[in-house]
Amino acid sequence: MNDKKVLGVIAEYDPFHKGHAYHLKAAKELSGADTVVCVMSGAFTQRGEPSMMGKYERAEAAVRSGVDLAVELPFAFATTGAENFAKGGVRLLAALGVDAVSFGSESGSLKRLDELAEAILCEDGQFKEVLTKSLGEGFSYAVSLQSAVRATLGEKAAAILNKPNDILGVEYLKEIKRLRLGGKLRVYPVIRKGAGPDEVKGKAAGAGAIRRMIREGNVEDVLDYLPAESAKLLLAARNGLLFPEPLFRHYLAALSAIDEEKLSCIFGMDEGLEYRLSNTAQREDATGYAEYLNLLKTRRYSIARLKRLLLHTVLCVRKGDVGLALGEAMCSKILAFNEKGRKLLFGLEKQDRPLAWADESLPAPMFMSNSKDFVASLAASPRQIGLQIKGDKLAHLLRNDSLAGFIHNPPPLSLP
Repeated sequence: MNDKKVLGVIAEYDPFHKGHAYHLKAAKELSGADTVVCVMSGAFTQRGEPSMMGKYERAEAAVRSGVDLAVELPFAFATTGAENFAKGGVRLLAALGVDAVSFGSESGSLKRLDELAEAILCEDGQFKEVLTKSLGEGFSYAVSLQSAVRATLGEKAAAILNKPNDILGVEYLKEIKRLRLGGKLRVYPVIRKGAGPDEVKGKAAGAGAIRRMIREGNVEDVLDYLPAESAKLLLAARNGLLFPEPLFRHYLAALSAIDEEKLSCIFGMDEGLEYRLSNTAQREDATGYAEYLNLLKTRRYSIARLKRLLLHTVLCVRKGDVGLALGEAMCSKILAFNEKGRKLLFGLEKQDRPLAWADESLPAPMFMSNSKDFVASLAASPRQIGLQIKGDKLAHLLRNDSLAGFIHNPPPLSLP
């Protein structure tokens, strides 16, 4: 058995910036880990948007900047909300045999985050009563959850749910508890310093702010916010960077081709929302992606949820498709690795780091690096792979205006 510690992180890295490098350095110091594994979202993100940089470019940036092995979070988990994002990420890390998990955190308080995760999982009488009442009044799940936490744990606990990194941290802890990994998997929140996800503060900028600056100006404007290797890869990819707006044209085409009855079967389409989507698209002020989303949003439907809904409409992802895909064995592409990552993968193959923490009620995850792995994954998880191919094809089309040259399962990047 390999006694070197392995640290796991879950990320988008779009792009990999200096704040990410700081997190990895701090997490390795806290955990004493020798090797870092990253589960990374692929062609589309949890926000329902296409990733600006391609998944292999982001994986290379990560491996050249402190990660040793990058694997992909499948589309079905990556684009269906924070809970499934966290479930998929934690399960893959457990399957890879990590000893510790780390995430960025606004509060930095593992105790508070853990208490909050426990309360949400338990849903005692008052918690459930307030949650149900708020949902019934038309508020979103996120707002209703915050109301329930405020009523049972107080304002300080509720305030945590205003912070994006802490929200994901709570979801990671919930999944760790579900899989009963608490005694085997150490958790290290790292206090986020400098800029928030969409902020620029001095010499620091969050990923959202960096993407916005690139969209509004020039790639050179953001290079100082990135480690050297990541900056080089961003410059090399500058002509193929992708933003959400091109998706809107495909969405309108899909909306025009699907009647309301079929639209009601799309994953995330609830309570007659299909009529609101159709009617709003015909308004004169629905002139673009951002304008349309702002017209659609309500206190029940957040912008992030609507973005995911638009993506699923473009791909005609039905409610049953997602439910079945989430129940299949997770199939993750190996994106990139260095020598340490290669040794970790070899150890898994040789059972040196067995899937000791996998829940016996769940099928064991599968990792794809070649065509043989892909065929086996397709046989085991046809719906999950089907959704993955749909997403990858759409991203290729948006990035290239053509499907020419599309390869679903290219080999992973082997880096020094």
